[in-house]
Amino acid sequence: MIGLHRFRMQGGYTLVETLVSLVLFLGVLIPLITVLGSFVIDGSTERLRAALRAGQTEMNTVEASRAFTPSTHLVDDHLLVERSVFRTAATIDVRIAVSWKGRPATTLVVLHRTFLTEP
Repeated sequence: MIGLHRFRMQGGYTLVETLVSLVLFLGVLIPLITVLGSFVIDGSTERLRAALRAGQTEMNTVEASRAFTPSTHLVDDHLLVERSVFRTAATIDVRIAVSWKGRPATTLVVLHRTFLTEP
């Protein structure tokens, strides 16, 4: 009898209390992760959209002005736009690569267009 009484006197949480606290914790944690995740996803999507717009604008400028020369410049103080030009006898290949100024090794968008040279 003494051993059974000693077992009941031990402090701690019951299984029911532990499960209730776990459910309450997850009830707060899951919406928090969802909200934070949507902020991260929205931020990366907006960065890709800005990079795509910068690349398309650069390609349209090349096409309209026939500026088939390599160049590198900044757009909006954070996007690095690099234009590469490769010439063959019959074509001019233009490659536009857009990356972040702080991480130029990480390319966000690459656009490529081939122009035919005039005879």
